[in-house]
Amino acid sequence: FRFNEDISSYEIGADYSRTLGDGTWKIIGLRRYEDREGDIYFENTLTDDVLYAFKSISKPTETETVIRTIYSFKPQEGHSVDIALEGAKNTLKTSSLFEENTGNGYNVFEVDGSDIEVNEDRAEFSIQYSRPVFTGWSIQSLLATEYSKLSVKGDNEPRSESFNRYKGFVALNGVLSKQSSLRTRLERSVGQLSFGDFASSKNINEGTDNGGNTHLVPDQTWRGEISYEHTFGATDILTITAFTEHVEHFITFVPFGDGTEGRDNI
Repeated sequence: FRFNEDISSYEIGADYSRTLGDGTWKIIGLRRYEDREGDIYFENTLTDDVLYAFKSISKPTETETVIRTIYSFKPQEGHSVDIALEGAKNTLKTSSLFEENTGNGYNVFEVDGSDIEVNEDRAEFSIQYSRPVFTGWSIQSLLATEYSKLSVKGDNEPRSESFNRYKGFVALNGVLSKQSSLRTRLERSVGQLSFGDFASSKNINEGTDNGGNTHLVPDQTWRGEISYEHTFGATDILTITAFTEHVEHFITFVPFGDGTEGRDNI
């Protein structure tokens, strides 16, 4: 078994900030590109001395473009507000070639769903607010809405779908005594999809077929957490944390009806 992968990539990022009115305005930009080529070769001599050989070439190309702007100000002493707007575009394009030799030379065969093109346009607006509530205690909160449009083209049925989801958190932190503090947090988060799970692949060395799933949707999680911290002396700290989570559209490996396995929402 032999595997070789060549990766060509770059990432460019920049940010700029300046005073604007009673606050600070900041803009952040990012551009990432990655081009990979993976070559796999596998051979095995069967019991009847017939040589079986397999080789494949996969060429996934990923891009990510993000621009984010934030305006921060303090309406009064101890209070802070951050207003942010973000736009992002993510793409994945795969190209694969599979060949096998069962004793009569190499023949090309197809793996359904191995060649796909994914495009995601995403926008997010958020407001974050922090303030003290009373001596030694403060509250932080974030409310955000995310819109995304996802399109998938390839061997399987094409998909075009849009989502609008809400997320955010509220956290209350405070001091119980000179040695003890308490942190609480309630959060709703939205996961990000891995576009590589959309494409099918074949692992001949492990004898598995990984089926692509172009109908994946991001998972969404409610999480509640409380954390108690106590300090003993100058260096010893004890932290006890309890949390509970509720996950919608949980993503994991499942068997598909065609004999393959892959990622799916459950």
